[in-house]
Amino acid sequence: MSRIEGFTKADNTYPIGFHLFKNGDLLVNYQARNTFPFGVGLAKFDKDSNLLCKKEGVSHHWFSIDEKGFIYVPTLDILDSPIYLGGTQVNIAC
Repeated sequence: MSRIEGFTKADNTYPIGFHLFKNGDLLVNYQARNTFPFGVGLAKFDKDSNLLCKKEGVSHHWFSIDEKGFIYVPTLDILDSPIYLGGTQVNIAC
């Protein structure tokens, strides 16, 4: 979790979304409390709890898997402020 700042103890990380595959593999989406960003990423485990793969990212809550096995994960985009809205002169500063 090299890009995450805050209280990065393992105790602050928790699963938020799951998908159980027919072969017993499990895909898990993780987030963390008291960190920025709160999205940690995805990990896939086999039926014996062995880690198959992982993807660190700013995943956001629940994901979907289509009938072909494609995984769709909403993500957050971390931007510098101020952010201009479209072609307007209105901006958001955080």
